[in-house]
Amino acid sequence: MATNNRRHLRIPLERMVEVSFPNFGTALYRSRDLSLGGIFLHAANLPRLSGSCTVTIRECWTKHQTLIRLSGRLVRREASGLALHFTGFSRTTRFWLQTLLLYQSRDPVAMGEDFARVTPLFAKNRKPLPHSPKREATLCRPEKPRTKTGLRHPRRRV
Repeated sequence: MATNNRRHLRIPLERMVEVSFPNFGTALYRSRDLSLGGIFLHAANLPRLSGSCTVTIRECWTKHQTLIRLSGRLVRREASGLALHFTGFSRTTRFWLQTLLLYQSRDPVAMGEDFARVTPLFAKNRKPLPHSPKREATLCRPEKPRTKTGLRHPRRRV
């Protein structure tokens, strides 16, 4: 019996997904489930696929279509299909993937907690901004003097 060592929450999602393998070319597969870490695709009669790939998920929103492109690698083959692990994507791609997962999830609160656990707001390697009195002064400017009527002085035109 296999152990469940998933790191991310998965949602059932049936979409046509385009996968491009360097040694095979491009093919369309139907997805079974999706997470922030990977996707499982239904596929029958698979050739000997291996290595890295490019995954493109087409999502149709109300007024436009979004292409979510991710790089991945094949991690598991089964009789019913194959599992791909996402190896890299940009911040914009992460945003669209998280949006898709939130909208399709039955429990968006748990999905948001998973995002917060996986992607903390402040990364460990990011340096905090240095404390600067000058910077604080630009953020907290004193108010301009007001006239006797309570209005600010109009700017003089030269």
